[in-house]
Amino acid sequence: MNGLFDRQHALRYTKIMSKTFKYRLYPTKEQRRLLEQQLEECRWLYNRLLEERKTAWEQRQESVRLYDQHALLPLLKSERPTLARVPSQGLQNVAVRIDLAFKAAAIWTPRRGGCV
Repeated sequence: MNGLFDRQHALRYTKIMSKTFKYRLYPTKEQRRLLEQQLEECRWLYNRLLEERKTAWEQRQESVRLYDQHALLPLLKSERPTLARVPSQGLQNVAVRIDLAFKAAAIWTPRRGGCV
């Protein structure tokens, strides 16, 4: 009985297959305009958060954490109302991308104890 269970168990998991689909989007002019506006806001936010990290390091020799920048997002939304048009998850993802870039740079920078 145990051997039969093992075979059935193995068969069940070997038959699972994933399919991937690609879809081409054809946005209308209005949808394209909205997407471009959101992209522009994400660019602005990326540069703003990058500037904040750079300034903090140059002036105070301190690193800005990801969660500090997440906490800054509501203030930036009040400073720049057009940021409110972008979904909050997208804005948070911009901060995550900057954080990942800084972590990768720290690994490869000799001054910070990294490689190279």
